[in-house]
Amino acid sequence: STLYTEEEAVNGTKNVWDYFFKQPSPYTLEEVYKSKNVILSNGSLPLCNTSMKPDVLQWQRYINTLVPFNQTLYEHIKRTVKSVLPDGKRILGVPTRGSEQSKRVIGHHIPITVEEIVPIIQKKIKEWNIDYVFVKAEEQETIDYLQKHIPNLLFTDCKRIVKYTTNSALPASNANMQISQYQNLVDYMTDIYILSQCTALLGTMNNGLYTAILWNNAQFEHVEIIDRGIYK
Repeated sequence: STLYTEEEAVNGTKNVWDYFFKQPSPYTLEEVYKSKNVILSNGSLPLCNTSMKPDVLQWQRYINTLVPFNQTLYEHIKRTVKSVLPDGKRILGVPTRGSEQSKRVIGHHIPITVEEIVPIIQKKIKEWNIDYVFVKAEEQETIDYLQKHIPNLLFTDCKRIVKYTTNSALPASNANMQISQYQNLVDYMTDIYILSQCTALLGTMNNGLYTAILWNNAQFEHVEIIDRGIYK
């Protein structure tokens, strides 16, 4: 059981891994548990190594090749990319985490506010010769604000948080109670994958931004990470 386990089976399975990914090996759990080399999680939530050191990135990118999307998620992402991203255009990807402004998460990077990032986006549009800006946003308020200040704004058509309320039981990124946890993660991973297909990337560090860097496999023309420190 995990935070993302649904009461009913998803695509015929209750294994959360199988909701989204193919299995990395042909072995069954029964066979794996008989192995001498089994490490079980202790239930802790270690932070991802986002140091971006070349040797770390090399191994993380290799590990990424071992966990391809399953066919259901792959087809959904492929359709969404086609409908959202215009062909042959220079696109700046901007992941935002507005909901975490009201929830201090020790050890996590402090996110920049949407008001603070607008002038930076405007500057990068000129510097990097950008045609469109794709934004990943959990809150509708963020989309509404950016539409007033950024031309040619792109975003996916998903249900967003209308008004965020701090909930100690859920991470801010999983606080959208309008949809299932499964749909929440489908939307999240779709947005992250689209970010990985952009020409350039701009934002404060978080797991989503870092995953976009891994999935992009060093193809971004520009990556600028805004460092505002870490919650302590």
